[in-house]
Amino acid sequence: MSFKVYQVYGSEDGTMGIFSSKKRAMASAIDYVEKAGDETPEIDNSMDWITYATGNSVEATVETWVVE
Repeated sequence: MSFKVYQVYGSEDGTMGIFSSKKRAMASAIDYVEKAGDETPEIDNSMDWITYATGNSVEATVETWVVE
């Protein structure tokens, strides 16, 4: 049986957490960008395995990993 985990990586801080829920991982990524002073991060989820939350000064990525 396999399942997905989501790694949140901050452009200035490295790995910020591993989550079992994409919703919680995205909330962490958006919070990271907002705390850097960017009120409305741009979300790019055009790829299945990675999502970008980009602000003016920092970026957070949510990468999907399949664990077996």
